[in-house]
Amino acid sequence: MRAIFVVGGVVAAVALCGAQSYRADVDLVRIFVTVVDRAGQPVTGLSAKGFTVKEDGAASPVVSFGEQRVPVSIVVALDSSLSMDGPRFKRASLAVQVLAEALRPNDELGAIGFYAVPFLIAPPSTDVRRVLDALPNVKPTVGGTALYGGVEMALDYAAEAHNDKRAVVVISDGNDSVTKRDLLAIREQQSINRIKHGDTLVYGIAINARAENGRDPAALFSPFALSRLADPSGGWSQTVSVAAEIPDAAVNIRDALDHQYLLGIEPKHRGDNKYHRLNVSVSTCKCQVRAREGYFAAR
Repeated sequence: MRAIFVVGGVVAAVALCGAQSYRADVDLVRIFVTVVDRAGQPVTGLSAKGFTVKEDGAASPVVSFGEQRVPVSIVVALDSSLSMDGPRFKRASLAVQVLAEALRPNDELGAIGFYAVPFLIAPPSTDVRRVLDALPNVKPTVGGTALYGGVEMALDYAAEAHNDKRAVVVISDGNDSVTKRDLLAIREQQSINRIKHGDTLVYGIAINARAENGRDPAALFSPFALSRLADPSGGWSQTVSVAAEIPDAAVNIRDALDHQYLLGIEPKHRGDNKYHRLNVSVSTCKCQVRAREGYFAAR
């Protein structure tokens, strides 16, 4: 049995989970953790004792721990600019279907698209057909790529979803091309700060495959545009060089969301309205650990 209430990336009141009891009278920073082996496969069956969490370099005890899968709300941010036309967009749509097929009854799926402006495809819902039926009506459009606007709209809809665990999956082949070049770094940082203020996991599928045309400025590919957004959240970005690999990248994200640990720590600097660094490690295996890089201790 469990009860989770979230404000600004902090979980308040974690009840019982399995045989271990948890304190319900304090606010806990929750951390979704992905652990993979050298082959990139999820590592399961680890105990709380194997995890070490540091906040601003100082050890912070893990006071709540869970491994079981919890319902997730996923919002896909789908690049619909003209450079995505052809096999790229067909495979990207198939990737959305891959995510949909793996969802369970209480999971939600939503989607937004973006070219020169972001737009809603379908809001998060347990009825995944709402997304899949709407996708054929989305056509790649001329006008540039509003990457950051698309990501932030996806975050908005994820925040309105019903599940406490939320993820945004961005599928794109380029940088933001609607923001003036001298403002790109500022605009990117705005999106990163938005991600840091919450606990929504962000994943990217960065497409470096041959485009049908090169008329969209966003065809100037940058493999780091999505990783800079995803890494602070505890997610990651994958670069694919062939359009046929896009659905496989979605499988990797799906597997990660299905096999994550949930750790809770008591914040050391509650309410100071500052960003605090987190580091999560595992001592019981030679594994790669992915977790959010920090949290804001909101007032």
